[in-house]
Formats: sequence, C-alpha cells, structure tokens
Amino acid sequence: CWTMKTSIMFSVLQRDIETHGKIVCSVVKLCERLVRSEPGSVRLKGHNDTAHAYKVARSLERRWHYLYLRSLEWQCHLETLAGKLRNN
Repeated sequence: CWTMKTSIMFSVLQRDIETHGKIVCSVVKLCERLVRSEPGSVRLKGHNDTAHAYKVARSLERRWHYLYLRSLEWQCHLETLAGKLRNN
C-alpha cells in the first residue's frame, strides 16, 4: 500500500532527523563552552570571533528545530490519510 510505504519512509526520516538533533545539540553546547571560555582564543577561518560561531550554531539549531516540527507535521498528516483510506 502506498500510504504504508510512505509512512514507513517518513518514520525512517524522522529517526534520522532526531539523530541529527543530538549532533546539533552537541555543536551548540561546544560553542557555548567556547564563548564562556576565553573569548577570541579560537580562530575560525575567516572569522576571529567565537560569538560568531555561537550565532551560527544557534541558527543551525533553529533550522533543525523547524525541520523536526515539519517532519512531525507530515508524519501526522500521512497517518491521518492512511486512517481515512482504511475506513473507506
């Protein structure tokens, strides 16, 4: 059944997104530690500011969170469609 295959595919994608969320969280925590430690002690290519790295990490976290919520929304939508098809 198409909806069952699609639902399984989205479940796999959801787990992948959740796994990447752990990585994103680790990056944000690392950047927080860098900012709390000696500011300016870490030099990034093209940027001399750990605050910039922290801002980029926070932006990544916001984008990941949006992606996570959208994937949950789609998974719920597919489950609703599958339920309607089963009832017909």
